[in-house]
Amino acid sequence: MTRITKFCLAVLVVFSVLAFGSCSKSDDGKGPMEKAGKALDESMEKAKEQTGRAMEKAGQAIKETGEKMQDSGKAGTRTTRSPSTAPTTSTLSDSDLENAARAKLESDAELKEANLSVIADAARNEITLSGTVRTRAAREKAIELAKSAKPGVAVNDKIVVKPAA
Repeated sequence: MTRITKFCLAVLVVFSVLAFGSCSKSDDGKGPMEKAGKALDESMEKAKEQTGRAMEKAGQAIKETGEKMQDSGKAGTRTTRSPSTAPTTSTLSDSDLENAARAKLESDAELKEANLSVIADAARNEITLSGTVRTRAAREKAIELAKSAKPGVAVNDKIVVKPAA
């Protein structure tokens, strides 16, 4: 006999023994396969319950983290629009809008000394401010000055307040 034939016969014998062995019943009237099936069902039910509890905890943690971020004012980029009923369509280029915002910032002595970056997207009517200032008041002033560069412009605030050491 070839090796493949011997192997196939061995596999057939093993499966036959397992199949007939699992058909016998114990004193409680349940065979090994029934017991294994019941144990598997119970395990799956426990896993389902534990997964549900873990998902609830994760959801609550995400919700609490979001609330903390909102409360602390450190929710990342803050976008504010200058007073206007609607954004205006831009006839300025990115560099024109950027230069207008820089000119407004440089007109203030405190902000002129600050380490601020200005990036403008005229098509989206947005200005992004980033860098560091020494006070919250300076940050707020920078945002207001950038808003005044063009009516309806949105200002993305990525400025970090870092008091003097």
